[in-house]
Amino acid sequence: MPRRVVIWLIALGIFALTVVSQININGINTARAVKRSAGINTYNEPYVLPEIVLASGALGFKNLAADYYWLSLIQYFGAGDPLGAYRQLSALLGAITQLDPKFAYPYTFGLLILPDQGFVDEAIARGEQGLKEVPQSWEVPYYLGYVQYRYKKDLIKAGEAFERAAQSPDAPAAAKILAGINFARAGQRETAIAIWRVAAESSTNEYTRQRAKEYLEHYAIIEFYEEQAKVFKARYGRFPNTLDKLKTGGLIRDFPSDPVHIELTVDPKTGSVSEVLD
Repeated sequence: MPRRVVIWLIALGIFALTVVSQININGINTARAVKRSAGINTYNEPYVLPEIVLASGALGFKNLAADYYWLSLIQYFGAGDPLGAYRQLSALLGAITQLDPKFAYPYTFGLLILPDQGFVDEAIARGEQGLKEVPQSWEVPYYLGYVQYRYKKDLIKAGEAFERAAQSPDAPAAAKILAGINFARAGQRETAIAIWRVAAESSTNEYTRQRAKEYLEHYAIIEFYEEQAKVFKARYGRFPNTLDKLKTGGLIRDFPSDPVHIELTVDPKTGSVSEVLD
């Protein structure tokens, strides 16, 4: 028997033995049903093989091994204490995406679940891997945009992710709008307006077209206020400290109706107008 075949069979045997041992360990831990640490799901935490074993031991059975870990993850997350910490979630998802990088569900699962378990950076890493491995998925960039916005406060990266998701015809209608909102709030108003203008003129979705038109009008109102703030400064030697001063100062008769209904404020140092956010 060729030496290469012998090595392959030995590696396969080691991998199979390790998996069987892991199954037994998981079964024993589950059968005990005793938490060794309050608030930690240690009683049914699965063991994840080291990366070097995953890379070489699975050989031609990587998809099978990935399926095993995926089922383990579902069981782990579904059977544990919902108030406890799932310390192995990130490792499990890492193993699955390493073994079967074209399997799309683990990427979206990770982006939705990992951040609330304290694995924000790991979630982003899985999402960025998913952008490369499953580029046809709108879910990966869409949820990656949410993580960047919600947990990292990185509005530029959030906008880029939502914009990428919006390229898919299957993406939610809100993706294009969210891209524009994040770019605008990050100070890239021209980029946001360009995105909304394209959406308003060419989107086949009625909601997207209407919402894009509303945001275009909203930012036209902001720019109108900023122009009036400049006029106010030329007349009074300073920028207004509230938008009401534009009215009392005789520059505008009334405030235009804003379709987005977001409160606005003016910076008395620069005259720039921005949204009041929570």
